[in-house]
Amino acid sequence: MWEQVGQVSRERFEQLVAQAGELVEQVTRSQLELGDMALEIEPIQAPDDARPASGVEVFTLVSVIAMFAYKSLQKSGRGISLVWVGCCVSSRCG
Repeated sequence: MWEQVGQVSRERFEQLVAQAGELVEQVTRSQLELGDMALEIEPIQAPDDARPASGVEVFTLVSVIAMFAYKSLQKSGRGISLVWVGCCVSSRCG
């Protein structure tokens, strides 16, 4: 059995693996919850679903999800993430 893994003891390595597993679970739960929120904002629709009357402001799916991401990240103070969202959306839309 190993006494050391890299620069840490076997025991510390196992602690880090457990912590990493917990973080992965948190991220996965968060991603699923964010997806549920996005679907509440803009449910999946069949292509032939009725569209709003002319003159009513209509947002595209990409713009709605981008707005949701932008506002969510803005509240968390993640400035770099905001730049990424902006770049991602502008490259898709423009």
